[in-house]
Amino acid sequence: MSLGVLNDKGVRIDAVPMPHLMGDRTWGGPDYSTLYITIGNTVYILQSKTRGVLGYQK
Repeated sequence: MSLGVLNDKGVRIDAVPMPHLMGDRTWGGPDYSTLYITIGNTVYILQSKTRGVLGYQK
């Protein structure tokens, strides 16, 4: 399993390997550059150099 990394045009440019099938994913942190991923009963936290896009309005 892997998490696709997309550029600003939506084109896949890389992938982050994950150990199992992912559950929920969301961006968070003060500037939305932290990605939280659930896999089973574990939460993986990935720090990014760019700001994520939320699928909902705050």
